[in-house]
Amino acid sequence: MNRQKRRLWRCAVLWMTVWLLLCGTVHAAGGTLTLRYAFDGVAFSIYRVAEPTAAGYALTGPFDDCRVRLPRPEDGASVWKDAAETLAGYAAGKQPTARGVTHGGQVTFAGLEPGLHLAVGDCHTLNGKTYIPVILLADSVRLAITTQQLTKQETAYLNDKKFTPVSVKMATDGLALIVNKQNTDSLITVDQFKEILTGKVTDWKQLNPASRLGELQLVFDNPNSSTVHYVLDSICGGMPLSKDLKAQKTNPEVISYVAKNPAALGVIGVNWIGNPADSTRLSFNDAIRIMAVSRADSATVGNSFKPYQAYLALNQYPLTRNVYILLNDPKSGLPSGLTSFLTDFRGQRIILKSGLVPATAAVRIVDVKEE
Repeated sequence: MNRQKRRLWRCAVLWMTVWLLLCGTVHAAGGTLTLRYAFDGVAFSIYRVAEPTAAGYALTGPFDDCRVRLPRPEDGASVWKDAAETLAGYAAGKQPTARGVTHGGQVTFAGLEPGLHLAVGDCHTLNGKTYIPVILLADSVRLAITTQQLTKQETAYLNDKKFTPVSVKMATDGLALIVNKQNTDSLITVDQFKEILTGKVTDWKQLNPASRLGELQLVFDNPNSSTVHYVLDSICGGMPLSKDLKAQKTNPEVISYVAKNPAALGVIGVNWIGNPADSTRLSFNDAIRIMAVSRADSATVGNSFKPYQAYLALNQYPLTRNVYILLNDPKSGLPSGLTSFLTDFRGQRIILKSGLVPATAAVRIVDVKEE
């Protein structure tokens, strides 16, 4: 197959494939790139497509004749996506700079030269859909919102490059476990949730011998969401997720799936479960049921908590996580302005109204008792 045919064939595969852009999951440290991906056994190839210049980046090596406009830091996600797809099609038949396979939810590449790198994952299938993960990597991000802080190694690498990133806590978030309204199981422990995630528990009878729901269907929003990364790191301790995981595209689709399937267990962010008609945030979406989660070995009504904002603030609900702004803006431009807005009174009020717990605004918890 000649070069032109290989390129055409590759492009055809790309158009027929569901694309994943792995935004915000790459960490650079001393010439090292770590890709975080939800599933093990997926091979990734790294291509160095451009080198840094005074004006930005210039295509290099076997990519110097590729007709593509390299994106700028201020460009939107769609521009980066288009460039990644074009370069991935052009990469067919070319020798990658490095290659590795995901294990424990990630794969690390060491000894990479500075520049713009393209990561292309091999085809793999999930729930009948074929995926080719693609991402275009550059050290040009000025602001990122994440649920993880920089490690000491990452901070040292950035400091060596004369960057002084700042981590600012913005909010406290949580994960909600949702079930169908026909499901009478309302309590679960963190350990039981971990066993579901890793595939040790696959049937509702393993949690409740009296259950007639049958095979448990675990549902996330998408295979590479921050929710998946959180459970991989904080709940599973790096252990791979069950291969029976079902993936939707959005949080509303997870809610819809759970509402229609009695045996489903959905995992979504807490800001998606609120009742929009309730300004007090004391009730949840009535299309599904919310499980109460316990840190204890055995869940009871007394030691289990639902993801109300008060329980998030008091750290009584187990599945919580902090949300940070990672700021690298030496010129104090728009990224710094956005950070100031998100952490001042107005921004924190918006966060409170969304169902999260603000980090810098004072929170008043009122205990209301019925008489």
